[in-house]
Amino acid sequence: MPGGGHLARLGSLRGDILPGECLPPLCECRVKDRIVPKRNIGNGYVNAIPSNGSLFVPHDVDLRFGVYSLENATRNTRLVLDVAQAPPEVLVARGAARPLAHELVTAEIVHGADGLGNVTGVYPAPRHPLAEEEAADLLLEMIDRYGDTLTVIATAPMTNLALAARRDAAIFRRVGEIVQMGGAIRVPGNISPLAEYNLYVDPEAAAEVVASGARLRLVPLDVTLQAALLRSELRRLAQERDSAVFQFVREITVLCMDAHQKFLGLNGIHLHDPAVVAALMNSGRFSAAQSRLAVVVSADPWKCGNT
Repeated sequence: MPGGGHLARLGSLRGDILPGECLPPLCECRVKDRIVPKRNIGNGYVNAIPSNGSLFVPHDVDLRFGVYSLENATRNTRLVLDVAQAPPEVLVARGAARPLAHELVTAEIVHGADGLGNVTGVYPAPRHPLAEEEAADLLLEMIDRYGDTLTVIATAPMTNLALAARRDAAIFRRVGEIVQMGGAIRVPGNISPLAEYNLYVDPEAAAEVVASGARLRLVPLDVTLQAALLRSELRRLAQERDSAVFQFVREITVLCMDAHQKFLGLNGIHLHDPAVVAALMNSGRFSAAQSRLAVVVSADPWKCGNT
């Protein structure tokens, strides 16, 4: 880690997480009074696979680019909510379309051109409504309303978080905690030798959030690479539950699992984003230590986003 930096909590995993162990109902995820996942549906779709074969939908979901464009993120999030039969009261807000200072880098080779394994074309156009306000404004509204009882689960680049901090730094700092999937501390990166994707894509945003004074817990690749869902386990769960949700998840993960098998030799997928939820729901399996954290902002792609 570069010199200096700001205080953050770095997570680590105690023992191993077995396949499927990161899949409890999200409705039980209550470390504090209210939790607002800020996910990019696609890289984070396994977050919504509970063990009972139904989907729990959080109260508020924001949209940002992630492993694909904002347009795809908007469609995919609304599609997942339709599959979940989520009520229209679930707020979906459109987020940033690009990083603060760079062109967007996507991961179509892993998640497909549509971000959901190239299967969205067989589903009808999503019907779930979009909120009029932008994601950064909705986030500030939630922080202002719930204060330090609010935990934000962030599983994408930190662009919307940084925009919220820019618009009202005082309100932003009142958030109870931001739990961010990102970084690579003692393991190699997944988009460059030392950088993890979420921090690499928008290092300026990550650096601003780290420096904002908001309470931040980082769940890096050091933790998430220890959690995996095997293809055979997902097939077994889908057969046992025989639900539309599990069939949907099987469809949208085929391409991602194929990429994991081709490039990593894993016949399944790493549960990067679900590990963040698991760290909150099953804290006894995880440990955290306070550390100084800095994010490298550099035009050098070998340094950009390093932690």
